[in-house]
Amino acid sequence: MALFLEKAVVRNVVASTIICLVISSGLAWLAGGMEFRIDKLAWLIVLAFGIGLFSGWQTAAKIKAGVLESISKPISYLRLSRTDPGHADQFDWNSIDDYGAQLASRGFRHLGDFTLYPSSPHFSGVASCFSDAADTTLIEVQHMRLHKPGENGIPESVGGMHFSIVSIVGGNIRVTTTDHVIMASNYMIRGDNSVVASYPGSSLLALLSKHEQLLLTLQERTGKSVSTEMTMERYLLLTREGFQQARRRLSRLSGMEIARQIDAFEAKPATNWAPPADKLAALPFSSLEEIDHSDVAKGLPPIIDEAPSFESDMNAANASDSARPAARNTVADDPQIAALKARMESGASWFYWIAGLSIVNIAASALGSDWGFAIGLGMTQILSAIGSELLASQDSWTLGIALYAASIAVALFFVFCGKRSRLPSVALFALGMALFGLDTIIFLLASDWIGLGFHILALYFLWSGMSAAVAIKKTIGASAK
Repeated sequence: MALFLEKAVVRNVVASTIICLVISSGLAWLAGGMEFRIDKLAWLIVLAFGIGLFSGWQTAAKIKAGVLESISKPISYLRLSRTDPGHADQFDWNSIDDYGAQLASRGFRHLGDFTLYPSSPHFSGVASCFSDAADTTLIEVQHMRLHKPGENGIPESVGGMHFSIVSIVGGNIRVTTTDHVIMASNYMIRGDNSVVASYPGSSLLALLSKHEQLLLTLQERTGKSVSTEMTMERYLLLTREGFQQARRRLSRLSGMEIARQIDAFEAKPATNWAPPADKLAALPFSSLEEIDHSDVAKGLPPIIDEAPSFESDMNAANASDSARPAARNTVADDPQIAALKARMESGASWFYWIAGLSIVNIAASALGSDWGFAIGLGMTQILSAIGSELLASQDSWTLGIALYAASIAVALFFVFCGKRSRLPSVALFALGMALFGLDTIIFLLASDWIGLGFHILALYFLWSGMSAAVAIKKTIGASAK
């Protein structure tokens, strides 16, 4: 199903602009603070459009954050025991063993049964893994069970039996042949040197034949050979490295560009992709042993024989920055934590609104308008108003510019509060609320009841976000004991 994310951002800008224009015009008219002249309306339209752009930027930022969040975990595999009551009846072991027999007849050996760690909140699965005699090809026979089919943007086709065949060429080119339906999320988090071919509905042996042909073609075009001594550990470390490459690439893109690329893929889905052959040929050869000592090998081991407790997770995470997301996500995957996090981020976003509208008010003051948004900071309005008066004086322009700079600095501090309070940081929530509470007094003293009402509303949502941050801290603290 097409997402049309780019259009959603544009719609958000238009809708926010219209809503702000209507509400602000109505409030200004009720307060008697606006004359409906062309110049006044022009300022109102510009200011409302500024809010719309800010809202669109927030939407695009959330899209980017969501994509980056999906690749934040340095994954490991947890070894499964088929006799465990939790796994004995959950997966189709008979079908898995039938495929295992087909592979055994072709010289493949069984490496074990594994599941993803940290686990996904959306599905549970097993990967029964096999390797050929030369340790050049690794095959996963997968059985996946979706917790809520069709929800969270995960199509029902993800569930059931699937196959994934992986080899490494030249030590750093990851070649994958699969029967999975490729989604935009798969494409976005691809590694820099990933070669992927998808054949939905193909049998295991047909996929194996296509994989062998793909390897031959790639070797001819790059002049590189298939790497040997590929183990399960190295396979997972290379997967981590690919995620690391994707995160670096996506971090450099704007949220709007990420939305554009996702929409482009949805409009014309790809069943295969690869970097240009000359780029792959130019890659220096590397030994698979190098991945054993790379940054992605730090923290939790790629293969875990027994699920660690949260406390041991934290100890492992402290050994390396790259391991910390895994420790956090053992708790963050909890639905209750997810709901609290959403409420916390919603509350923290009010800091952005306060800062953004304050900067718009500062700009309006600098350009000679006496109209502004009620939710903006009163202290910045005072500073910019005094600054405007001083700039009008030939002898005080330096102090006027300093006051404008101070007002912008105050607004930017609220941006800082919005960013850091999402960590979560209860202290930044509290400090930002305290300053905004003091700012509310300005509107009370000025008998600006509309501004006072908006400030009280904003304080309520900030308090809601801070209480969620406190609850998250308590839950994580309790889990660590």
